[in-house]
Amino acid sequence: MRYTQPLSDQVLIFISSIGPGILIGFLYDVIFSFFRTFGNKKTLTITSDLLFSLAASLLSFFYMVIYNSGTVRLNIVIAQLIGAVAFHYTLGRYLSKPVEFIAKILTKLIKAIAFPFKLIFKKSAGYADKLWDKIKVRCRREEKTETEKKKIINILKIHLKK
Repeated sequence: MRYTQPLSDQVLIFISSIGPGILIGFLYDVIFSFFRTFGNKKTLTITSDLLFSLAASLLSFFYMVIYNSGTVRLNIVIAQLIGAVAFHYTLGRYLSKPVEFIAKILTKLIKAIAFPFKLIFKKSAGYADKLWDKIKVRCRREEKTETEKKKIINILKIHLKK
C-alpha cells in the first residue's frame, strides 16, 4: 500500500481539481443571483447558505472519492478554491446579469402560478376567521350561562339551608 502519490499524479489531480472549483463558483454565482433577486430576508439567507454549502461539499467530496480515492488533500481544496475565485472574477461577472434576468422571470412565473392558490387560501382564511369568531361568541355565551347557573344554584343552596 502506497501512502504517497508521485508528484506527476499530484500535479494532474491539482490541475483537474480546478474544474470542480469552477463548477462551485458557477453554483455560487447562480445562488447569489437568485438571492439578490428575491431580497435580503434572513430565512432566505440561511437557506441559500445551507444549500450552497451542502452542494459544494457534496461536489468536493464526490470528486475526492472518485479521483483521489477519498483522500482529502490541501492542494485539492486550494485548487478548487482557485477555480471558484477565478470563475467568479472572470465569467461570473458576465453571467450574473442573465442569471438575475432568469431569476426575475422565474419569480414572475411562480407568482402567476401561485396567484389562484393565494386567492383560495385568502378566501378560506377569511371564512375560517368568521367561523372562529362565531365559535368564540358561542363559547362566551355558554360560559356566561354556566356562571349564571352556578350563581343560581348557590343562591338556591343558601335559601334551602335557611
